[in-house]
Amino acid sequence: MHGEKDTEKPLQQQGPGVEERQPEHRHGEYYHSHDGGELPHSHYQEKATPPEQNRTSDVGTPAAESPESPPEKAVHDEHGSPGFPLPAGEKAVLPWHDDMIMRLIPEGRIDLPRIRGTTEIKQITVNAFYLDETPVTNHQYVEFLNKNLSVIEVENGIVRGNDEIWLLLGVVKEAYEPIIFKDGNFSVNGVHHAACAVLRVTGHGASAYAGFHGKRLLTEAEWMHAVINGDTVPTKLPVPSPVLLYQANEFGIRAINSNIGEWGLQIDDADTGEFSDTMYVVLGGMPGGPSLQNEVASGLHRYPWEAFAEVGFRTVLDVQQQ
Repeated sequence: MHGEKDTEKPLQQQGPGVEERQPEHRHGEYYHSHDGGELPHSHYQEKATPPEQNRTSDVGTPAAESPESPPEKAVHDEHGSPGFPLPAGEKAVLPWHDDMIMRLIPEGRIDLPRIRGTTEIKQITVNAFYLDETPVTNHQYVEFLNKNLSVIEVENGIVRGNDEIWLLLGVVKEAYEPIIFKDGNFSVNGVHHAACAVLRVTGHGASAYAGFHGKRLLTEAEWMHAVINGDTVPTKLPVPSPVLLYQANEFGIRAINSNIGEWGLQIDDADTGEFSDTMYVVLGGMPGGPSLQNEVASGLHRYPWEAFAEVGFRTVLDVQQQ
């Protein structure tokens, strides 16, 4: 897996924007009407005026029966407000144009573990940011691919965009082949798989999706903050399972530090938490990795053209962007 790029380059993007969502239209309770590596929606009634769309590239226009869901935590009061003060002018919940609900993660402090040559644990402040409530789903990734067919090539099950590997098609696990390419288009192979996390996507493919929607991947520090200060209880559900079946933590984030790993960006400076946008890590979800909250560890360095059967991704929006 560490060899040549024979198994996945990021694309740039459609600008940011939000749109009106219908109340209580959650993608864990319905399926879109679409047919057809080995490491590792909820809609709320809210209106916002889309920011001006900025285009910076030639990219196109923008299971198995699941177990009973664990008991939900009370992450909001009766008025829908989170259990922490909001920064002035900020919303707790932000619908985004990729059909994703983003939740505000407040500023907080974390202790970085001894990583990459550091000799002591560092405490840093993580600025507030918006984070996808769930991992990106098969449906959302298929929509992204079909909007960018002009820059995509598919050969031998390898999906390349702008000459970078984005996704590996095929069987993720026995009897589960979630995304197919037929007659020049991508589709979800079975509507019951639409709301499950997209897997076997590469770091390049994750970054391409994020950039197209005016967002980015989360960093190691942001991930740790969302996991630790969000009082996350590790959850393991069968793959595939709809992402909304995962229990929400105190910030309202689901499936984080679960059995599904996530692509992220590596911390470049342990003193400040600054990150590199060219160095990729997989966060959580790795065999033999941390399984308990007090074992939360830094990400495992991986090459961005690799893809794994237990790794998906979610995206981040900087507060000043929204």
